[in-house]
Amino acid sequence: AEQADALNLTTFETIAQRVPRTASLLVRGPFAEPAQLAPLAGRCDGVWIGSPFYRAANSTAFLARMVEAADKQELGT
Repeated sequence: AEQADALNLTTFETIAQRVPRTASLLVRGPFAEPAQLAPLAGRCDGVWIGSPFYRAANSTAFLARMVEAADKQELGT
């Protein structure tokens, strides 16, 4: 069973198919760990990170980890 705050990829796919290619697709989700970005690599234009960022003990370090993970996935490393 999925956690209540986990990203539902089925819902994401359904909605993503309806977004015109001329629009930017942003995903709002409970991204608290870099690995949670993996299913979105190459499938959206950005992610909106809210609560996990605000709750992080060190918000700068949290954001740095997430950006590094996103960069690695974009580059395929």
